[in-house]
Amino acid sequence: NCLFLNAQNKQTVQTIVRPLRELGIPAAGIVDIDFLKDGGLPLTRTLSSLNIPELEHTALSNTRQQLKAKFDETQQNMKTQGGIDLLTGTNREACQNFLDKMGEYGLFIVGNGELESWLKHLQISGHGPNWLISMFEKMGEEQETDSYIKPSEDDVWKFLFLVRTWLLNPQRKGIPT
Repeated sequence: NCLFLNAQNKQTVQTIVRPLRELGIPAAGIVDIDFLKDGGLPLTRTLSSLNIPELEHTALSNTRQQLKAKFDETQQNMKTQGGIDLLTGTNREACQNFLDKMGEYGLFIVGNGELESWLKHLQISGHGPNWLISMFEKMGEEQETDSYIKPSEDDVWKFLFLVRTWLLNPQRKGIPT
């Protein structure tokens, strides 16, 4: 069984994750790729809430800063104009490595940019709650109907599989001992 809580924004994920994990509850966070924009104290607080070893904070902070600079060089919005696909070569690889590292500790960053980048073929416009409601309506409720969107192995389903894998892993990183 899973419970999903909406933290409202990337800055408050750590406010929810930390106390749940201290209770032994394997709480994961999901944030848009613009998580990479914030360094300093907000980043440090998040890394601490994920129980990432303090010795790794500086390296992760430096990587985040360099990735943000690479995204800035594209002169495009990382969140709405392609996410990790704005980067190429080793820059894209470094970004994927960073996302993977965060995922190891239960913070899952939407590589495509934002939640609203999922299932683009359904052509749902909008943002936030309005987008979500429209998305659920378009996906359908009745599995027997032709219009019902069935899970596949890519897009949002691939992302959620990563979250599920972390949640079910008894050796998951990030839970205090």
